[in-house]
Amino acid sequence: MSSADDMPLSGSKPDPAGGAYKVATSATTTIAAAGAAVKAAGVTAGKGAKKDVTIATSNRITMDNRSKRLMHVHFEGTLDVASGTDALNAQLFKNGALIAGATSLSVAVTAGTPLAVSIDILVELVVGDFLEIFVENEDTSANVDLSTGELTVIG
Repeated sequence: MSSADDMPLSGSKPDPAGGAYKVATSATTTIAAAGAAVKAAGVTAGKGAKKDVTIATSNRITMDNRSKRLMHVHFEGTLDVASGTDALNAQLFKNGALIAGATSLSVAVTAGTPLAVSIDILVELVVGDFLEIFVENEDTSANVDLSTGELTVIG
């Protein structure tokens, strides 16, 4: 076996780490400029059981008790724009930086008609690493709402 985290053919595999949060109270994310991603505003709350992660009320999951692990990260949510019709997307950031390949497809959203986006990716995390959802208005500086959302991390 190559590491202590490998699963033997006969025996038990290590306990997974993970947790999830949902958007408990959506809020408007102020967009300063078109094409600039901003951390999604609003209040988040833990959802279900968690192990070896801390879930903050400020749109953040932090790995707090595991050696380096490859984690499956899934986000799904709905985005709305303050006015007009604009192209919006969601992005997953690790430790304040965009993760390559972790941007949702862009959706053309008309104000008052939120549309769904999702991100599904494997991410290597160590103790202290944190994940956050950012939103981007690609077209204008009209503000964005993460109306609903859920971020799940397991590994």
